[in-house]
Amino acid sequence: MAFRLVQPYTACKKSQLMLTETDYMQARSPFQQSLANSLAMLHKGFDATATWVTKLSWWKFFLFAALSLIAASIVQEELFSGSGGATSMHSEKK
Repeated sequence: MAFRLVQPYTACKKSQLMLTETDYMQARSPFQQSLANSLAMLHKGFDATATWVTKLSWWKFFLFAALSLIAASIVQEELFSGSGGATSMHSEKK
C-alpha cells in the first residue's frame, strides 16, 4: 500500500483562496472599506475594554458602571436635548 503526498494540492487551494480574498478586498468601495475599518476598530476597543473590566475587583466594577452611566447621561443630554446651541428665531406677525 503506497501513500501519495497531497501537499501541492493543498498549497494550491490555499493560494487560490488567498487570491480570492484579496480580489474581494480590492472590489470593496471606499465607503465599505472605511465602514469595515471603523467596525474593526470598535471591535478591538470593545474587546480591550471587556478584558480590562474582567480584571477589576467588584468595587472598581461598580465604580466603573456608575461612571459609565453618568457619562452616558451627559452625552445623551448634549446630543439629544431639545434646547441647546442651535436654536432658530421666529418673528411673530402682528
